[in-house]
Amino acid sequence: RPPGDGQLWCARAELALARGDPALGLAILDRLYAAAANLRDEGDIPRLARLKGTALATIGEAERAERLLRGGLRTAEALGLAASRWRLYVALGDLHRQQGRPDDAA
Repeated sequence: RPPGDGQLWCARAELALARGDPALGLAILDRLYAAAANLRDEGDIPRLARLKGTALATIGEAERAERLLRGGLRTAEALGLAASRWRLYVALGDLHRQQGRPDDAA
């Protein structure tokens, strides 16, 4: 379980992904999810859903990534989190482009 501030650990996961280390990013994200109290679904935390969805897409787990990104979108929409929703749509569009689905990406 990561100690300290969850925001710092999210930033570390983002850095790992940006440096091309999805395994480290996933390890950090899995610990953050484990530390989350009262979590029913991984999509319940939009920022973590976006990061983990991106990491999963990077390692070729497209179906799982899409489910997670869509779950994060549902939560962001329900909570009125416009910035999170926008970021999740971008991540979902990137995933669709990687899959050769330009119409869905648009």
